[in-house]
Amino acid sequence: MILRQFLVPETACASYLFGCPASQAAIVAANRAGSVATPA
Repeated sequence: MILRQFLVPETACASYLFGCPASQAAIVAANRAGSVATPA
């Protein structure tokens, strides 16, 4: 299990990356849509 927190002090926002290496899946939980890049 992978859990990583990303903090943006200027806006007091936090985003989280949850992942599972065994299933090669991951998800990002962000409180703002602009915090996450859209895959090309």
